[in-house]
Amino acid sequence: MSTGLSLVDVEPFPRLKLMKLYYMCLEEMKDIPDVFKYKFLCAELTKFRMNIVDETLNIREIEEKIGSGFVEELIFQAHNELRLLKIVKKWKPWNEVA
Repeated sequence: MSTGLSLVDVEPFPRLKLMKLYYMCLEEMKDIPDVFKYKFLCAELTKFRMNIVDETLNIREIEEKIGSGFVEELIFQAHNELRLLKIVKKWKPWNEVA
């Protein structure tokens, strides 16, 4: 019987993994111009989540405070954000003429 839910591997070191991904995202943002508003929004969300992960030891509390799913889903989201940042840097949408 299928529930329609996809299975995600349990992460053995979720806090460490999240912090690493969040640092990688912040590093990836450095080459994006400040005038590109996506950079500001992404940086603020990343820093907000980093603070929660840094200050909270209990995984369930991290999930509740961030409010965007289970920790494995947060890791998946961070991976996707990192991929998107690399695409944004490659495409350089801030160079588009209005």
